[in-house]
Amino acid sequence: MNFRKIPTVLTPEEIIEKCFRRVRKVQVVDPDRLYRLRKLNAGKVQAFADTASSTLLKYVRAFPTIEALHPFYRELIDLGVDVDRLKVSLGRIQGIASTVSEIGRGKVKEIMKMRSQEEMMRAQREALGRMVSAVKRARDPLMVLSEAREFMRRLPEIDPKTPTVIIAGYPNVGKSSLTSALSTAKPEISTYPFTTKGVSVGVLEMGGRRVQVVDTPGMLDREPAERNEIERKASSALRNLPGVVLFLVDPTETCGYPIEMQLSLLQKLSEEFPQMRFFVVFTKSDMEEWTLPNVKEVKVDEERIAGWGVVSSTTREGIEELKRALSALLLDEP
Repeated sequence: MNFRKIPTVLTPEEIIEKCFRRVRKVQVVDPDRLYRLRKLNAGKVQAFADTASSTLLKYVRAFPTIEALHPFYRELIDLGVDVDRLKVSLGRIQGIASTVSEIGRGKVKEIMKMRSQEEMMRAQREALGRMVSAVKRARDPLMVLSEAREFMRRLPEIDPKTPTVIIAGYPNVGKSSLTSALSTAKPEISTYPFTTKGVSVGVLEMGGRRVQVVDTPGMLDREPAERNEIERKASSALRNLPGVVLFLVDPTETCGYPIEMQLSLLQKLSEEFPQMRFFVVFTKSDMEEWTLPNVKEVKVDEERIAGWGVVSSTTREGIEELKRALSALLLDEP
């Protein structure tokens, strides 16, 4: 889903100015003076009505129907958008567009029956005034749409059907470094507003196919009951992405967390995400204080563990082996 296609939402003043620019361009050439005056005044009213209503309806059509989106996107949007308020605002804007169109149609019919130039011009001014007032009533809902657009445009463009790797673990265990090391080129990484540290989404090429990598720094490092609302919603969003969880463990404990706490988090996540497979990776193997933990201490159902790996993002030890393992898991390639 590409939310970047949602157009810039103009203010009422900008929409009104856009309409009057169109009004000023209206010209009518006809030898019949009465007919020419009718068409000129009616044309100005119609130009304003068409421009205003089409602009407003463009916004309504550009926003997706939230219920029709994949659960992953619904969870993401709910992080920063009041969905109910957005729906109400879209409804109000659609209603205002309809009101403007009705005003325009009604006045055009009246003007086309008039015989006095003064009467026509008075009707034109009345129609334009009413339509300007209607557009100004869209100020609040347009502001809601503008704020929602800004948030949604920053969301990752993810295909839920594309193979996905979710990188999890405590902070400073090497998640971002591994995300970069897994790719022959620098991954396309952007930060999105899940937490103060953010969540990154990378795109890697693996076996000639696209693989999505979701890096979750600082998001899953607490007990579920202790997470704030944003962290809980982010966890719920990730639950909707099929794939493999690449769980990183720092045996050197230079990340600031004991190995016991890291393995305990692995157990908790495996229980929280029962539908996911976990590939456990021991990082920082290039450091002198590195020792391989006793994997028998990992209290996770063996069927949930898709594999084990040892890597160093600095020396690239184990990177190619890890890529081959992920390729086999995600792309069914040996």
